[in-house]
Amino acid sequence: MTLADSHCHLNYKGLVEEQQSVLERARAR
Repeated sequence: MTLADSHCHLNYKGLVEEQQSVLERARAR
C-alpha cells in the first residue's frame, strides 16, 4: 500500500502572497 501526504500549507512565505490566485486555480480544477 502506498500512502501519500496530499495536504499543503497555504501560509508558507512565497505562497501566502499569491494565496488568492492559488485557491482560484485549485477551485477551477
